[in-house]
Amino acid sequence: MKSKVCISAEEYLGRVKKASNLISKAGLDVLIANSNEADFANVRYFSGFWPLFEVGGVAIAANGKAALMVGPESQEFAESWSPITNIHRMREYRESADPQFPGGGFNTFAQVFESIGVKNPKKIGIAGWLVTSVELYQSIQKAFPSAEIIKADNIVTELRQVKSEAEIACLKEAFRISEIAVDAVLSKIKPGMTELQVVGIAQEAIYANGGEYEAHALYLFGGNNTNNAISRPRYNIIEKGRIIQLNLGARYNGYSPSIGIPFCIGKMNPRQRELIQFGLDAHFKTREW
Repeated sequence: MKSKVCISAEEYLGRVKKASNLISKAGLDVLIANSNEADFANVRYFSGFWPLFEVGGVAIAANGKAALMVGPESQEFAESWSPITNIHRMREYRESADPQFPGGGFNTFAQVFESIGVKNPKKIGIAGWLVTSVELYQSIQKAFPSAEIIKADNIVTELRQVKSEAEIACLKEAFRISEIAVDAVLSKIKPGMTELQVVGIAQEAIYANGGEYEAHALYLFGGNNTNNAISRPRYNIIEKGRIIQLNLGARYNGYSPSIGIPFCIGKMNPRQRELIQFGLDAHFKTREW
């Protein structure tokens, strides 16, 4: 099942241009936006590329030029996804298992910066500060010892907080799929199933209805575990009369809404009903907003 809703190549490249204006305004020569597989938003926002195992980065100059930086295994992968054609294979962006890659053929930060028209940067910003490894940071320092390196997540945040029509359409499509997954869980869950089995119902619905991935690690758990803010499903058995916490979502084209609801199988006591009603009211209030 394929939807026509998508982010165009023109929109991705337009984001690079908008970022370059903010980069110039901030007095930066270059912004490096880094992402990993779990926290992929920065790199995918500009390039459409979503790292797998490895790390990814986009270098954007104040002059509007950009380069996509990928790990040793991702060159062809990135070429098939990204409208940014200036792609560099770099050792610093390898996976955290730190495998050996004999034969070399890697580019350096100096080569990346030269490809976007920057030779002697004085000020470099990094977005994705918390996913930037020590080695990656030190490599930037070594390449440009006289440059000031600062945290610059705010530049990407400023861009991402305003959604285009295409982005809103992607969010709506992802939410549509997410609701189908919730309905599938509520219609098929039975006492005696494990939490993991129920999550499998949601995953089947997500992929069968056009989702590209789960929005996040899906979870469902009950009883005392509902005191957790977050958790993971286990082999615990679903029982009647216990409050169950469900949180799931479908990812579509990089956009990931999430639905969280409490519910109960069987008869609830008055206190449980009060809590469930509160959650239901909050759910519908969120939809109003």
